[in-house]
Amino acid sequence: MTKIDSVLAMSDRAKAYYELVKYYKYASAEERNMIRTGWDFNREWIYPDETTLACNISNMPSCAERIEAALMYDSIENFKFDKRDSLIGICIVYHSALEAGINVVQLFKDVAKISDQDVSNTLISFLERNEKDKSLKAFGLKKIVDECGIRIIRDPK
Repeated sequence: MTKIDSVLAMSDRAKAYYELVKYYKYASAEERNMIRTGWDFNREWIYPDETTLACNISNMPSCAERIEAALMYDSIENFKFDKRDSLIGICIVYHSALEAGINVVQLFKDVAKISDQDVSNTLISFLERNEKDKSLKAFGLKKIVDECGIRIIRDPK
């Protein structure tokens, strides 16, 4: 059984997604291309909750793991759907990483290195935007602090 077969066979679909991210991160370029091409493998996946990426939640992967897995989704999914929705998610990941004290520039560059050209260009160009153009407000988002910690949510205004 190949690594991808074992990931696809996992019954816990959240753990399966994190295993896919680990596999993808260290895979060869050919294997990453196979994953992007085969995505979503006709499987249900459970992704990190984008609103709680900067929250420390017991019995969950660390903020850093969840943030990386959320950003890695764009590399794996490769903008097959609506790129505008992906940009909102990228903004959420960016600000969550800042809130969690993660080196956001390094994270984005690391994911860009293993992504197809369009995703790579999008991640780097997001980093290069001026602060106003990558602000929460620019993307219709806001930060709230609650019992969970710091959350980034869509502003209902």
